[in-house]
Amino acid sequence: MTGRLIIDTVDAYTAFGVFVTEGGYKDLMAYPDLKPVEVNDWWEHDGVEADLSAPALDVKSFPISFAHTGYEPRLNEFIAHITDGAYHDFEFADLGLTFRLRLESQSAYDLLRGLGLFSLSFSDDFPLKDYVYVAPANGIARSEGNTLDDVDFSEYGITVLEGTAADVLKIAAIKGNLLQNASGLYGAAYDGEFVKMGKKEIRLNLLIRATTLSDLWNNYYAFLYDLVQPDERTLLLSFDTLQHNCYYQSGSVDVIIPSECWMKFSITLAVANSGIREDALYFYINGQPFLFNNENVLIN
Repeated sequence: MTGRLIIDTVDAYTAFGVFVTEGGYKDLMAYPDLKPVEVNDWWEHDGVEADLSAPALDVKSFPISFAHTGYEPRLNEFIAHITDGAYHDFEFADLGLTFRLRLESQSAYDLLRGLGLFSLSFSDDFPLKDYVYVAPANGIARSEGNTLDDVDFSEYGITVLEGTAADVLKIAAIKGNLLQNASGLYGAAYDGEFVKMGKKEIRLNLLIRATTLSDLWNNYYAFLYDLVQPDERTLLLSFDTLQHNCYYQSGSVDVIIPSECWMKFSITLAVANSGIREDALYFYINGQPFLFNNENVLIN
């Protein structure tokens, strides 16, 4: 355990008996949310119109799960160390990364077989601070025809996982027209002249792999940097014929295995052009989406 977590040059295990538990890194590595953007939702048009002239990442609050050995005074000393000033540098050797974090709260504590198990919530107030873009370097993923702004996901070492199609192919919520539903009348009168679709959110389930941790994080952060550039992103997916004009909203991490240089994560995108598709129809058969064009020819 020695040397795996260094806080302000102090080894957390040697000094306090503290270490990060298995799976404790995943919330740390999730992408931060995008700060809310101004959105115009015109009732006579499909989708929404978002002001993406200056998108910005928000601060990120997240838990890290720890354990400590020995008696409680060592935990008190650890807490005293990370509250001596608001910000502290956390060097995670397993990840090969250092973060400047601020402690927010303690959310859990338990005892198990002589170990103290606890969770602390931190804030990362500096998303992509001092970040210098380096083009992604893929040596593992193969092209599957999934692109973001004409760049194949495989360039980042990213593969689109099963389950994404079911989320992407569902329709957006329908915008409500004028509805008259007086108490003394049977039923209701609805303005049914046209149907317009509202904002749609889609979740992409992704796997990123690399040959080294350095390449993994370089590609991972390059993908985030490209996602949050001004204006809408253009998303094309191999199982769909529709071009999605969208923008990044949030991310999460499901599994991270730094020793094997891979991670399962997801991103949520807001789709601006969320109208009813005119080029194809899709049906679910045994839970799987199948896409047909308007001549009833199977596309995928």
